[in-house]
Amino acid sequence: WSTILIAAGHTPVCNAATEESSSGESASGDEWEDADVSCTIEGIVCPEEHRDAVYGRYYRAIRSTDRWYRRGLTADSRPWYESTSVDPVVRYMYHSQRAGGYHLSFSQPDLDEDDAWTTERSAVRLKSGSARSPNGTWRDASLYCGHDTGQPAQGCSSNLREERDLTFYVCANDGTINVSCTCTPPSPPVQDDEHVENESETGLTGGAIAGIILGSIGSMGLMLLLGCIVFKCEVQRAARARERKAS
Repeated sequence: WSTILIAAGHTPVCNAATEESSSGESASGDEWEDADVSCTIEGIVCPEEHRDAVYGRYYRAIRSTDRWYRRGLTADSRPWYESTSVDPVVRYMYHSQRAGGYHLSFSQPDLDEDDAWTTERSAVRLKSGSARSPNGTWRDASLYCGHDTGQPAQGCSSNLREERDLTFYVCANDGTINVSCTCTPPSPPVQDDEHVENESETGLTGGAIAGIILGSIGSMGLMLLLGCIVFKCEVQRAARARERKAS
């Protein structure tokens, strides 16, 4: 159960019984239902000219510690992910044929549809094609950078929203996007030896019980208790000596 880095585009396989699939064979995703799988994403960047657009700021706020956690499978048996530490516009990550592969969206996937993306809200498209997993390095990703002004930067297109008199920009990602998905082991099992089970039934260990006794009688009571024990031992010793002498 060591952490496993998975080949680009292949589904993480975390169960020991199917671990050999992680070296390159694509898996359905069913094998790792119980695994704790999560992904980090780095490199989502709008071109410099549009980096201060609203969505450009959302992308820049993504940290290396933000993780998208596997929540289940879509209808095509691909895993989908959710992050609660990023802006909602990139909260969900799942595969969509209409989006050209895995994408990041404000919209939760519709798990009953053949294509889980049923809205128009798509922020980042990895262009991962038919890959079973978002894991990998994606060089052709496109971004919705949001509303801005001026001429579109190289690799960008501008579109006017006439009803709001605003222009939004869609751009090629400035560089590559790296998605790293890892499998982590479950929490280690609690010791199941007999004395641990007995202690768990009472909720108290031997040390805890001793602590309760000492706390109850105090230091003076402890001295008296020890004195009584010593006195009893002396009385028993004297009685045995008299018996030996009599015999």
